[in-house]
Amino acid sequence: MNTQALITAGESVFTTISGKAISGTVEANISDVGSLVTVGLTLLERNVNFNVTGVVDGVTQILSGVNATIEAAKTKPGTATAATGGA
Repeated sequence: MNTQALITAGESVFTTISGKAISGTVEANISDVGSLVTVGLTLLERNVNFNVTGVVDGVTQILSGVNATIEAAKTKPGTATAATGGA
């Protein structure tokens, strides 16, 4: 279970929305809370009948998608680079 990726995705969304970097103090607090969340999710995974790791990975992907959507919405027309597709 990659809770660090989940935390990083959440931080990215915050940074994209606010336009500000997370301070060192907040970063340290997030790290501490992340450790507790990892322990809590590990205990939860032992006691439930669903894939907690899959849920964490799915939420991480959702947050990454939200971040990409917000970045695209903030990009002015003409400054975006078009993705090229091959056939």
